[in-house]
Amino acid sequence: MTADGSPLQFSSTRPAGSTVTRVRDGRVDRFQLTDVPLHDGTFAAEPTHWYL
Repeated sequence: MTADGSPLQFSSTRPAGSTVTRVRDGRVDRFQLTDVPLHDGTFAAEPTHWYL
């Protein structure tokens, strides 16, 4: 999420199932790319750290 609570969007050429890493404020967040299309044609990424 962005500072105003909007979903963060970025482009990736990685296939579904790949894990992407984002560092924010010194904290590392990891997300797994999915193959589930959303209503606007984009795809979701699930946070993996919620499942630990």
